[in-house]
Amino acid sequence: MCSTRRRRHRVAPVASLFALSLMALASGCTRSNSLYVGGTDVDLAGGGAIDLAAPGQDMSGGTVVDFAVPQDLAGRDLAVPPRDLLPPRDFSLPPVVDLLGRDLLVCGGNGEPCCNGACRGGCCVANSCVAPDASCGTGQVCVGGANNTTGSCTACGGDGQACCAGGSCGAGGYCDPATDKCTTCGAPGQACCPAATPGGLASCKAGSCCAGSTCIAPGEACMASGQVCLGGACVACGGTGQACCADRDCTGGGCCGPAGTCLAQGTTCPDTGGGLKCTAGQDCADNNNITKCGGNNEPCCAGNYCTDNGLTCAGGGGFAVLCRPCGGANEACCANNRCDGGGCCVGGLCRGSGDACGLGQNNQCANGSCGSGSCGGLGQPCCQGTTNQYCSADYTTCAQNTCVACGGLNQRCCVDYRTGNRSTCLPGYVGKGDPMFGCLCNTP
Repeated sequence: MCSTRRRRHRVAPVASLFALSLMALASGCTRSNSLYVGGTDVDLAGGGAIDLAAPGQDMSGGTVVDFAVPQDLAGRDLAVPPRDLLPPRDFSLPPVVDLLGRDLLVCGGNGEPCCNGACRGGCCVANSCVAPDASCGTGQVCVGGANNTTGSCTACGGDGQACCAGGSCGAGGYCDPATDKCTTCGAPGQACCPAATPGGLASCKAGSCCAGSTCIAPGEACMASGQVCLGGACVACGGTGQACCADRDCTGGGCCGPAGTCLAQGTTCPDTGGGLKCTAGQDCADNNNITKCGGNNEPCCAGNYCTDNGLTCAGGGGFAVLCRPCGGANEACCANNRCDGGGCCVGGLCRGSGDACGLGQNNQCANGSCGSGSCGGLGQPCCQGTTNQYCSADYTTCAQNTCVACGGLNQRCCVDYRTGNRSTCLPGYVGKGDPMFGCLCNTP
């Protein structure tokens, strides 16, 4: 019995301690609890009681911080080392360019790369933008696009084509500022060429004269009455000793002599042996009016000239060389291969504008050029005849497959297709040198 009671007495304190511990845990037994009783801490590890609230208690070799007391963490090193966020520099690459504010698509402007073949108003040539009116290459110019659209390269310099860079045009042409296109100028029937300097006078070529805005051929009437084109200028005509007027006309019944100068009635006609004189009929005749020359259907006077107006010395090929009407369609070509109304001189005969040129060139005559306007004119290729090349426009001759001006001062001599004479010149000049290879027109 006694042993039994003693064993119960020892168990009771242990049970009570265990119950007390559970109560403490259940009630949150800490210093912040109002029920906390100091001095009752229990060493749960079996090493004895430890007061966790004891100030300065070292639990892990560091300093115990009471977080119940407000802590000022400003300036405290949280032991986090500073992080370097910059990637390592690769010094094998070129220096980095700061592109802030830069346009990364620099293209489309003049001198800049094309933007996928497009330019702002200019033309894309070899992936580079060229400005409007600039050269795209030989014989081409950039025509700018409207509203900054891409332009196009087009042929330039020819008659009716766009002006080349710098407003230049091919031989015989000028750039019309009103249309920005090339227009041929300077030859008879063409526009007068603009003045070379501000305030200067418009000009023509091959001895032609500017009448209004159009060039007229030597020997044709100027706008002012009583004047004729001679050597590139309009001069008084018709009187004795003056130049013959258009169509070799002289006033007062005079005769047009071989040098293109008017002779008074009764004056001896040059190169006739002294026996023939200028008559009222504007021909040359002897005193008995039997031997005549220079009039319509009369023999040409010695020296190969006619004295009456509107006539030229023509014939050959089985026909007598007589003074015949000239310049009209199917009439003989006048002096220096002149035909009226835009006709073409082919083989000494005028072909009307719109008629076939013949002589192997079976295309139409157009304003002095055969081949429907493609050959025979000033600056154009020579036309190919049945045996030889030829030029069909007034005052032109074939040289190195190109029709060039002839008959003027220091120009090549013209070829008279009526007679085959290769040394004809404009009035006031004579041919000097070899007629076949080096004849040039100069002063007498």
